[in-house]
Amino acid sequence: MIILQDTREKIPWNFISYDICLEQRLCVLSEGDYTLHDYPNLVCIERKRLVTEIAINLGKKYKQFIDEMKRLQKYRFRYVICEFPEQELIIYPTNCKLPKRILSRIRMTGKFLHKRISEIIDKYQIEFIFCEHKYEAQDKAIELLIQAKNIYDQERFIESGDT
Repeated sequence: MIILQDTREKIPWNFISYDICLEQRLCVLSEGDYTLHDYPNLVCIERKRLVTEIAINLGKKYKQFIDEMKRLQKYRFRYVICEFPEQELIIYPTNCKLPKRILSRIRMTGKFLHKRISEIIDKYQIEFIFCEHKYEAQDKAIELLIQAKNIYDQERFIESGDT
């Protein structure tokens, strides 16, 4: 399996350590951060490292984020994987490690962010997955990529009549 990684990923996941991953290629992806080579429009993963990143996406950059969610519609399987637990989102901006001068200007609450995510899930059928940390998120991503590939390959096998 060859995994495509967007060139704009600053601190990428490393899939090479997984036996199933033959190669991890850098390329410009028009949406998402990770997908599979040779499986066009099958699966796309958007990665969120920090609660503050998703807060910016759901606030100041909301239109851009929604435009990306719309572009993800061409994929059969679409995910946003967060490298932080859902509880961190719910209590936002508490514990988000922002300087006090910035923290004092934040008007969004975790409840608001959670509501926006629920609306996106309902409208665009995109699954949001919250993990405890980077490594759990990376494991979940490889699991979802493998699962999508296996479903696709099994359907092609059945369609070919080679059962």
